[in-house]
Amino acid sequence: QTAELAERLREAACSELLAGGVRLTMSVGVAASPRGSGFDYPAVFAAADAALYEAKRGGRDRVCVDGGSALLAAFVAQLFAPSN
Repeated sequence: QTAELAERLREAACSELLAGGVRLTMSVGVAASPRGSGFDYPAVFAAADAALYEAKRGGRDRVCVDGGSALLAAFVAQLFAPSN
């Protein structure tokens, strides 16, 4: 859900031209605590930051999910997969 929201925000922010014809780009890093564990702010923040830099290295203007959030990444991949 978080990655889906991040993608919607990115799309909305980047859909319109700004003054002077400037196009906004947005990169977002998403991370979450493992299910059933307590929230560890420093760990989640570091994972989201790493995902953000992965998005920037991957060409910018994208959402990347922390590799430790495999379930979330699978959900997002299925959500945005082309339908057959």
